[in-house]
Amino acid sequence: MDLQWLICRRLILVIASNSKVDLNRMNLKVLIWGAIIVGMLTISTCDLPHQPGPMPDTIIETTFVPGMNIFGVIRLDDSTNRSFVYIERAYAPNEYDAFADTIPLVKDAAVMITRASDSTVFLFLYSDSYGDHKYLNPNFVPVAGETYNLSISTPGLPSLSASATVPRQPEIDTSSVRISATELSFTLLTSDDTYLYDIYVISQNGQLSQREKNSRSGMKNIKIALNQKFDHPTQVKIFGYDQNLARYFDASSSLIPQSFLETLSTVNGGYGCFGAVAVRTIAIP
Repeated sequence: MDLQWLICRRLILVIASNSKVDLNRMNLKVLIWGAIIVGMLTISTCDLPHQPGPMPDTIIETTFVPGMNIFGVIRLDDSTNRSFVYIERAYAPNEYDAFADTIPLVKDAAVMITRASDSTVFLFLYSDSYGDHKYLNPNFVPVAGETYNLSISTPGLPSLSASATVPRQPEIDTSSVRISATELSFTLLTSDDTYLYDIYVISQNGQLSQREKNSRSGMKNIKIALNQKFDHPTQVKIFGYDQNLARYFDASSSLIPQSFLETLSTVNGGYGCFGAVAVRTIAIP
């Protein structure tokens, strides 16, 4: 499941890094070879459409604006603290080399996340303990419903800022859980601060997943097909994303060759996404 965000993030970074972007208009002129890369990455995981997607009415010529390209996630989990910020330097199209084995990491940034309700500041420090080049704070514990403001500064690049509100942890009606040889069903209790859910059904020999969009508080009936090779489910893990991450994942899965997509960014003064996710793990008897 951690691999999912990594694949989506790298896909967006490739497209954003190879495009000429105007931070004020946030429009993207899709390059032909960029579309080919997207096609190569997606053709093995989904069926391509029979017709090209919609094209823009106008193309606005812009110049490359230097800045930081980030992916930051505030994660409210059942137990472990996994909030992080990942930072690269954005690079111009003529600087990108798809076959190069180097990434323009930013390792000397000052990264602060401030809790809006009481102005408490949490410093995130660069760590390469596991080879993932993230900024971490092991003492940071987010709270559902709180808004957090991100600020990043580093020498030679514009300062970056963003904000995200942590959604409530997902819940299900435990009395609604039904399991048969072919299906797992239950009622998901949705909340209006969660715009997208990823549901993972986990067993001893694998996992199944299903994505559900959301726009309101209420109840949503979930049905997940099981197959004969899948052992009896042991737990359900549900990720509930805020509006920022919901936009990010939705755009990542809708990239189509020969189509136009506005530059995806939820930050100010740079590129990338900063959002929040709440995670709940429910044991299945």
